[in-house]
Amino acid sequence: MNNTEELEKNLNDLLYNEKEGLLMNFHFNKGIDYNKLDKLYEYLEQFKSNYKLESYVPKRIMFILIGIMPSLYMDINLYSDDSQVQQEYFEVIYKLDTALMMCLNPDLEDPFINTPLKDL
Repeated sequence: MNNTEELEKNLNDLLYNEKEGLLMNFHFNKGIDYNKLDKLYEYLEQFKSNYKLESYVPKRIMFILIGIMPSLYMDINLYSDDSQVQQEYFEVIYKLDTALMMCLNPDLEDPFINTPLKDL
């Protein structure tokens, strides 16, 4: 298994595992698992470092990455009963959205290109 295949497998498991996937749990109103979110940031850093000098990214990885934000934004209203939790999740989702954009950013001159994604 090469690095791309391994990353694809790891991302799919982290996000979509039926019992404990990050997006699955969020969708079923179990909140955000911050340990899994940290792991997602690790995978995004790995992806960014592997592909920031490339003019392409693997389609299969891109497909996974572009599905994360719509899933989270579509399900945020599940948490509307607690405005504090919902606001916290909005902030987490916004930061993750920014990190995903920087992960896929082709502009090597961007002043934030070397900033850790979790710190954006």
